Amino acid sequence: MKVERLKKKQYLITCENDEEEKKLEGLLKGADPKILGMKNKKTYRIDIQDIFYIESVDKKTFIYTEQDVFETSKRLYEFENELHLPFLRVSKSTILNINKLSSLQADLGGRLMCNLDNHERISISRQYAQKFKAVLRGEEHVG
Repeated sequence: MKVERLKKKQYLITCENDEEEKKLEGLLKGADPKILGMKNKKTYRIDIQDIFYIESVDKKTFIYTEQDVFETSKRLYEFENELHLPFLRVSKSTILNINKLSSLQADLGGRLMCNLDNHERISISRQYAQKFKAVLRGEEHVG
């Protein structure tokens, strides 16, 4: 999916396939997308806007919200294919919701360190740092 800003409050959205078009139609019709996650042997529906980041650790995938951590059976690459901005891959093991970013600073070895609204810190690997900065500057579209 490609989003191009034509002028203030006017965008051109180009879908590459029928699946992307259906997702877009659902979002525009007010669909309330949620992700399923497990905590204490219970399944919860998690609002996408509540997610701070998604992380893969030891072949398990976890969804982090402001105060909770949920486990999910989905793999990180599946989330990367399903979620678009404000979600962005920042390392081999992490997808970050950039709307939850409070500050950013340079770190050793070309990495970046993100401070999130919930006071957690996420490292952006050197491999993803340039693309991350380009997206924040609005120079690159993701999705």
